[in-house]
Amino acid sequence: MTTPVNSSSNGTTDGGTGGLAYPVWAAAFIAVACSLIVIGTIVGNILVCTAVSIVRKLRTPSNWLIVSLAVADLLVGLLVMPLAIAHEVSESSYHNVPFYAPRAP
Repeated sequence: MTTPVNSSSNGTTDGGTGGLAYPVWAAAFIAVACSLIVIGTIVGNILVCTAVSIVRKLRTPSNWLIVSLAVADLLVGLLVMPLAIAHEVSESSYHNVPFYAPRAP
């Protein structure tokens, strides 16, 4: 039986990072930085939607297209980006593996 290269003394293979792909300090920094981007995305798109809905002069057909893009971006900020952050900092079997990589037999 072979032991994994990065096995720790307590029998786990995560290298002592608790299931994180990075050291704890780096994972915390990445999570905080990405969370600030997510918050900015959500707040900015809510501001665009409310500005067009409140100010009557902004209710033009071209601005409604911008609102539809803001709503789509808002949904990305609410649904996709938090999951992407969680995937980025957690250890995954597919972490840093390109999608075109062949599967092992």
